Amino acid sequence: MIRKQARQRRDYLYRKALILKEAETTEKRAQLRSALASGKPIDPEIAKNKALRKDYQYDESRPDRTVDEEMDLDDEYSQLSGISEPRLLVTTSRDPSSRLSAFSKEIRLLFPTSVRLNRGNLILPDIVQSSKSNGLTDIVLLHEHRGVPTAMTISHLPHGPTLSMSLHNVVLRADIPGSIRGSVSEAFPRLIFEGFKSRLGQRIVKILKHLFPPLDPPTTKAKVGSRVVTFVNNEDSIEVRHHVFVRTSYDSVELAEVGPRMTMRPFEIRGGTLENKDGDVEWHLTQYTRTGRKKEYLLRRRCRERSWGKYITISAQKIGSLRGRNAATTNRTCAGQATSMDVRRRESWQRHSWDYTKWKMKNDVELKISKPERRSFLAAYNGKMVECRKQRHPKLQEKTSQGRQKSIKMLLNNMYYIRLVAISVAGR
Repeated sequence: MIRKQARQRRDYLYRKALILKEAETTEKRAQLRSALASGKPIDPEIAKNKALRKDYQYDESRPDRTVDEEMDLDDEYSQLSGISEPRLLVTTSRDPSSRLSAFSKEIRLLFPTSVRLNRGNLILPDIVQSSKSNGLTDIVLLHEHRGVPTAMTISHLPHGPTLSMSLHNVVLRADIPGSIRGSVSEAFPRLIFEGFKSRLGQRIVKILKHLFPPLDPPTTKAKVGSRVVTFVNNEDSIEVRHHVFVRTSYDSVELAEVGPRMTMRPFEIRGGTLENKDGDVEWHLTQYTRTGRKKEYLLRRRCRERSWGKYITISAQKIGSLRGRNAATTNRTCAGQATSMDVRRRESWQRHSWDYTKWKMKNDVELKISKPERRSFLAAYNGKMVECRKQRHPKLQEKTSQGRQKSIKMLLNNMYYIRLVAISVAGR
C-alpha cells in the first residue's frame, strides 16, 4: 500500500510537470500568433525557436489556454469537484484540553459531511494512512496553546495540498451573545467568499470550498437548508461566521448567528499531506521581513493610500478624557504622551513651545485614541480606523544633542509625535 501511494504521488508530480511545460509552450504559441497577426515585434527567444515555428502550422485549430487554465484541468480537486461529497476527518493534537475538544465538536458541526476522531496516541502517518484506506478526502487538524485554539491545518488526500493557518479570536457557541442554542442544522450550507481577488486568494478559496459538499450533487438527493457560512478577507485575516437565515417577507431575511466565530490567517501552503515534511512549499508568509506584515497577499491593493512621514499632533483634552485626567490641566494641544507629564513639565513645555510648533502640521488633527499608552494603537481618523505609532521626531532628537539644559532634554525625550501609518480609502 505504501509503495502504491508513493508511485501514485510520483506519477501525479510528473503529470503536473508535463502539463506546466505544455502550458508554457502554448503561451509562447499564443504570443507568436498575436505578433504575426498584428506585426508587432516579439521576444527574440520566441522568434528564434525553430521547433516552435515549425509546429505552429499544426496548432492553429487548438485553442490557446493560459498556464492557470492548464493547471486547473488536472489539479487536486478536478476529478471529484461537484460530483461527490467530501469526507472530512476532524481531529486534534495529543492530550487536548476540554476547550479544544469542544471546539473540535463545533468544527465537526460546521462541516456537514465530516467525522470527528479522538486522537489518543495515534501518530500522523498512521492517521493519514488509515484515512486514505477508508476513502477520506481531507484531514482537519486543530492545535492549541494553554487551552486556547491557535492553529488549524487542512490537508487534502491523497496528494495534498496542505494549508496551515493560525487561529485568532476564537469564540465558541456558548460564548456568543444571542446565539442559537440547541441542536445545529447539518444541512448543506451556502458559501460566501468576499475579498479573495489575487491568485493566492483564489487558491485558498478552492481549498476551503471543497471542504463543503455541493448544493446539488448529481449522485445524491440535495439537502439544501437555510445555513450560510461566510469567509471575508480583511487585510489577509479571514473572518469566519456561521449563520442560519429565516425569510421574513418577500424580499427580506433575518440572520441568526450559530457559531463558532473565529479569525484565520494563512501562513503556509505546501504540497503533500500532513506527514510529508519534504513537500514543495507553494507559498509561505515572510514574517521576518520588515514589510511582511504590511503586505496584503489575498487581496490586490486597490484604493489604498499610504502616508509616510506625517506627524500629527493630538489634542490633550481628548486623551485626558479617555484616561480620566482633569480637563483643566490637559486643555493644551500637545504630543502623544504629554498626559504622562506633571504640571511642572507642562509649564516648562509651554514656555518652550517653539520646540513642537516648528514641526507641527498646518491643520491639527484630533484623534480619539483607544489606548494611548501603547506604542501602536488604532485611532479614529475622519470616521475610519487607522493604525498609528508613537515615534520621536528626528529633529527633536537633534535638539537634545546640542547641549541644551537638562530639564529641556528630559522634556524633549518625553515628547512624542503620532505617525500616521495607513488610511483606508472609501471604495475598498
